[in-house]
Amino acid sequence: MEGTNSKTVEREIYNMRKYKWLIIYVLLMIGILIASKTLFLNAYIPSDSMNPTLKRGDLVFSLRTATEYNRYINKIEDVGKLRNLKPGTIRTYKNNVRDFLKFINKHPEDLTCEDARDFLLYLKDKGDKSSTLNNKNASLVFFYKRVLGKLWDDNLVPRAINDYAIPRVLTREEVERLLDATPNLKYKAMFALMYSSGLRVSEVIHLNHEDISRTNMQIYIRNSKTHSSRYAILSQRALDILTEYWFKCGKPKGILFPNQWTGEYLTSSATGLEMRKSVKKSRFTQRCTFPLSKA
Repeated sequence: MEGTNSKTVEREIYNMRKYKWLIIYVLLMIGILIASKTLFLNAYIPSDSMNPTLKRGDLVFSLRTATEYNRYINKIEDVGKLRNLKPGTIRTYKNNVRDFLKFINKHPEDLTCEDARDFLLYLKDKGDKSSTLNNKNASLVFFYKRVLGKLWDDNLVPRAINDYAIPRVLTREEVERLLDATPNLKYKAMFALMYSSGLRVSEVIHLNHEDISRTNMQIYIRNSKTHSSRYAILSQRALDILTEYWFKCGKPKGILFPNQWTGEYLTSSATGLEMRKSVKKSRFTQRCTFPLSKA
């Protein structure tokens, strides 16, 4: 009898513990759902800093409204894919239009060119440069014309005149300092190609082994930012560093600079981060222009 009672008590204790963890799990999932809903709604509620005339307490922003906004944002991606835009361009358009909708706080079908003008004037008064304004302008033109099917008035919402300044580029000695400050051989080879051949970061990270022609001392750039292919020169110095990398890092055959964990292409952000580390170690006294433009 005592053994039976002992087993019964043990079973009841086990069940109590099991139910306790089940309750904790359910409460945790409820908390996650509530937090996710809050973050989702806040992504669409205009903040006071974006539009001083709006106050959160005065807005009744339902989940239905947020879902409606999200539907139009997703249309940008669909139309962008049909027009064969680069993923980075589509992402930029979506982010810019999302900021615009948060600022205006109107249904997309009710938007006018005056709304776009007000948004760009707000950014200008805030201190954004002409290049940023034109970036936003291009996103809104795409949204109005390609997604909403609305007319766009270039006279009412003109593009800003860009301020062009002659960039300061690195000297040969400074490039050597930058390469010496890059201990990772993979990134050292990438930076050497970027500077010697004038490649964008998005172009160098998408290079394959067969794109390098040692015989002709050329690099084949496929599907660049402008959807065109071209050849770039390959310097002997860059080839020497690239050859050292290739032999010491496993002789990659497909992707020339694969991610060491996934084997896929590296990201522009990761490459930019390594570049900034090397620049900091190089201790340049003046601000320089680096080939880090993204596709």
